Amino acid sequence: MTKLKLLYLLAFMSLTATVFGQNIDKRIHQNKVPQQITDYLHKNYDKNLKAKFYQERKSGVKTIEVDFSFQNRKYTLSFTDQGDFLEEEIELDFKSLPDNIQKKIESYLTEKYPSFKIIKCQEVSPNTERSIFEIEVRHSGNYYEIYFDNTGNFKKYEELIFKPINTQF
Repeated sequence: MTKLKLLYLLAFMSLTATVFGQNIDKRIHQNKVPQQITDYLHKNYDKNLKAKFYQERKSGVKTIEVDFSFQNRKYTLSFTDQGDFLEEEIELDFKSLPDNIQKKIESYLTEKYPSFKIIKCQEVSPNTERSIFEIEVRHSGNYYEIYFDNTGNFKKYEELIFKPINTQF
């Protein structure tokens, strides 16, 4: 392999790690997750569910994320590394929200992020709280997750920062 090709390969790997290496540490096989998680999926969804399992680490806390589709909707479930349920995220079309909630959220976004673009909308159901809406937006080249309660009132926001991950190259 020529030096130039190797340089391009290393640059591509570094860029890929920078953009996609944020939350998910590694994919894991289903037989590596606590049985409690598998039982939860079988009880609440489908015994033949095709799911992807990930071990994630945020701020030093390990969780297990489960991604799957069920009844034409995309789900992400979060569990502790012992298998206790934390939250369910269901991807939604923003236009499927009730009109009054859409208008309230759009009004807030227009005021705070005038040239915003909605990237993703999810309904998040934490284990202990009422559902909230998580709206991922792009504004002026930056990405944000903005949270609203189930009536459309602003709760909080987080800027998504893409940091490079360490590689061996």
